[in-house]
Amino acid sequence: MSYVLKYQIAKDKDLTGNNTFILTTDADIEFTAESAVVLLDMLDSDPLVGAVCARTHPQGSGLLYWYQVFDYAIGHWFQKAAEHILGCVLCCPGCFSAFRCSAIESVLDEYSTEVANSKATEFLTKDMGEDRWLCTLLVEKGWRLEYCAVSENHTHCPEDFDTFFKQRRRWIPSTVANLSLLITQASKVTQGNDTVSILFVLFQGVLVFSTAISPATVILVIASGFSSACKVSDSSVIATIVILVLLSVAYGLFCIYGNPQHQLDVAKAASLILVIFMCVVFAGNLKNMIYDIVSLGKDCSISATCSHYEKVSNAINGTFYFPLTPSTMYLVLFTLLFILAGLLHMNEFSCLIHGVWYFLALPS
Repeated sequence: MSYVLKYQIAKDKDLTGNNTFILTTDADIEFTAESAVVLLDMLDSDPLVGAVCARTHPQGSGLLYWYQVFDYAIGHWFQKAAEHILGCVLCCPGCFSAFRCSAIESVLDEYSTEVANSKATEFLTKDMGEDRWLCTLLVEKGWRLEYCAVSENHTHCPEDFDTFFKQRRRWIPSTVANLSLLITQASKVTQGNDTVSILFVLFQGVLVFSTAISPATVILVIASGFSSACKVSDSSVIATIVILVLLSVAYGLFCIYGNPQHQLDVAKAASLILVIFMCVVFAGNLKNMIYDIVSLGKDCSISATCSHYEKVSNAINGTFYFPLTPSTMYLVLFTLLFILAGLLHMNEFSCLIHGVWYFLALPS
């Protein structure tokens, strides 16, 4: 980047930082000239746009590839699109994005600073995800980052467990660290960037909070599904929750003090066991859903035959029966949400098929 900014632009009088762009791409990325031109057109159309990212599709084979097909799809359908509409995109991945040279120049000095060994936050923000760190600096400087779904590219995703886990072990801490930085500097960012509002920062805060409580959410989903599938007592459900919590804490401590390769080996074995467990959970939740829907139909037919007096009497007595359980509502609403998103992206609708593997691998 320094070469382009300080040498190439300087030697050509027709080039400036505003009309010169850098296309970043990984070695394994496959893209067309049209996809690159679309990104450049978006940068050229608005001088306030500092970077534009594209829709990335994973390539590969096997179960992990199937998982990532759905993961990439919902990440772009929901998160990238929401950020683009509500505020601005917070990460233009280095795998395939276009940057305005003047935008990079405005943050290059800070971006190129060394990581302070005494600060873990700097290691997480700078080394674990350098593209996200660059985008965080651009947002702080007032630049707008955009997402273009029309521009598409394909990348070879991890197909083995170790590579996949190492990748996510970089991505997730980096994402949380940069979002936390954005939230803590909300006042400064909202004043310096017109596209970032307090509501947008609150939206990101909700995402960070949901990430923090996701282990607890998964534990409750597993316990609920296990209870439905096996018809166990409440004490057994509580025992299941306690065991899962203790195992999670134990693995967390092991990740701090254990050998990195041993961490991956344990994670691999635990993931296999949890996938088998999630098959039982899936069957239990599916059974619950079918039962609730059938019961709803029966209740509706019964209520249709009730007299007006009976309905008024029930209303006066204050009795109210909600026909669906919370777990059924949760699954039905999310399923409908994904289907709706798929219908709005008909050429990618087949990605929803892999949602089953995504659900089974949820604890991992």
